[in-house]
Amino acid sequence: MEARPFNGNAWALETTIERIHADEQILAKDEPDRVDPDAWRPLIMSFQRFYGLSGDQVGRSRLAEIPESMYRPSR
Repeated sequence: MEARPFNGNAWALETTIERIHADEQILAKDEPDRVDPDAWRPLIMSFQRFYGLSGDQVGRSRLAEIPESMYRPSR
């Protein structure tokens, strides 16, 4: 992994994916080394909340119970 400073206070992380594990139910039937996008329903975390592809919130996150101020670096 390589880390580089990005835009002041942020860091950009570059990684290499060496292996993935996917449930057989989401693999394409005619190409088993590919994920079928119609079968895959990823869970996306945005600002401590879980969303599906429809944009609707799909579940609660225990991370959302932690005050955001706890994530800020101490000064």
